[in-house]
Amino acid sequence: MTGNRTPLVMTLIALLVVALGFVGWVLVPERALHWGAGIATMIAVWLVLVWSDRRDSGSRDTTEYRFRGVSGVLAGLLLASSMSVAILRATEATGGSSLGSWIDRLPGIVMGGVLAVMGNYVPKLLTPRGAPAGAPRTKQSMRRFTGWTFVLAGIGYAAVWAFLPVAVADPLATGLCATAVAIVFLRVGWTTLATGRDRRRES
Repeated sequence: MTGNRTPLVMTLIALLVVALGFVGWVLVPERALHWGAGIATMIAVWLVLVWSDRRDSGSRDTTEYRFRGVSGVLAGLLLASSMSVAILRATEATGGSSLGSWIDRLPGIVMGGVLAVMGNYVPKLLTPRGAPAGAPRTKQSMRRFTGWTFVLAGIGYAAVWAFLPVAVADPLATGLCATAVAIVFLRVGWTTLATGRDRRRES
């Protein structure tokens, strides 16, 4: 996503979230605090992204800048998804919707997509603790490993919610995320131990 498109995309998503918030407010007024919090959060995210876009107008090609833009867009999409599900549940209760289990599946599918996208970006920004300062190949290997782990976990998370029964999808998707985190930590730990051994041999 190019820098000059980020404010426009964020503005459109913010307008969508605000509109969904007001629709939900009308349909389910007893959850007014929920809708108000969603609208306020989206406005805050939008303001931060617009401010950072103007502040960093000279460095829009950096990975960190693109990551902030993608993070803001994904946060908005998660809010929009959450509000849409709440509205669909309200219409389901009044007989206006017949989506059934898809109302419960939608947040999981969106969350899996978010995890996959974030897995593609985060390793480009973080320096693994287990990699020595002078080992760019080790750092890059760790980043790629972390990225692929979370991309695959995100795809699996979304697929589980899309195709398996809801009762099975919830614990299995959670297990996938926990497994991905554990694998990354084990890899970091192994790299740290191996680096320590190499340094002791050199000394």
